[in-house]
Amino acid sequence: KYINIHFLGSFLCDPKWAGLDDNGCYDLIILLGHKKYYINQVLSGLKNFSDLKTINIGKHYTQNATLSFGNVTPEVHLEALDELIDNL
Repeated sequence: KYINIHFLGSFLCDPKWAGLDDNGCYDLIILLGHKKYYINQVLSGLKNFSDLKTINIGKHYTQNATLSFGNVTPEVHLEALDELIDNL
């Protein structure tokens, strides 16, 4: 399924939303590959209007995510992603 990240942010704030898979609301989302200035606004809404935990695994620090990598080089970012995948 495809959904615009702005609309997804709105849906994630709605406790009655059934989710993309119709199995109910989510308690955690992991983000990767969005423009920082855009995703930060979506995360600000989620932080202030939902109990959702958010993790951004992009290479730039995102202050409105519950957890985020710091600003890292592309090489360090790939190493961190590999380590994350190995630990799943």
